[in-house]
Amino acid sequence: MTKKMQLLVFLLFFLSVATDAKEKVTVAIDPNYAPFTYKSFEAKPEGFLVDFWRLWSQKSGYEVEFKFYNWDDSLKAVQNSEVIYHSGLDPDADWMVPSKKIYEVTTSFYKLKNARLPHTPAIGAIDPSYAKYAKKHYPHATVIMYEDYLPMIKDAIAKKIDLFIDDEIAIDNFLLQKKVKAKFEALNNSFTTGVYVVTNQKNKKYI
Repeated sequence: MTKKMQLLVFLLFFLSVATDAKEKVTVAIDPNYAPFTYKSFEAKPEGFLVDFWRLWSQKSGYEVEFKFYNWDDSLKAVQNSEVIYHSGLDPDADWMVPSKKIYEVTTSFYKLKNARLPHTPAIGAIDPSYAKYAKKHYPHATVIMYEDYLPMIKDAIAKKIDLFIDDEIAIDNFLLQKKVKAKFEALNNSFTTGVYVVTNQKNKKYI
């Protein structure tokens, strides 16, 4: 085979590989937000929203790479352009550009059964937007932020906080896993919020 033929074969091979290559987008997910997003026993991304992204990948032709962060850091990762997209949330900041709504969740305050609420309750929250809502709904409350569910639920059982707020399906799933669901009850002032894919307003291409 001549050198020209070798070069032609190489170029054809290179072009075929380049054509097959998919553009990669990065997505921030919380490893402790089951059943929406979570880290499996094999340390792999799983959950409803992960399934959504995998289906989107098949339909769009983009390759999706998931990156784990706790909830607060997942927001910062998108804001700081460490990743392109957030897996799904209710947008509440100026830098966020949302997609169309992809899901809805019911959010509730939880307390220990038969516990009386003080006039100035201590309320646990993970999502900053829920912390704002808690402070608005209970103006005299002290809001305590947590990175994930376990320390928040432990403090609720120990009566270090009087209430906590989060999405019902995720909280109920966690309480069932930890076998403490019978200890808690949801208040009747729940509300529904939309879930949207979010990217930074600087990401013109990915908007």
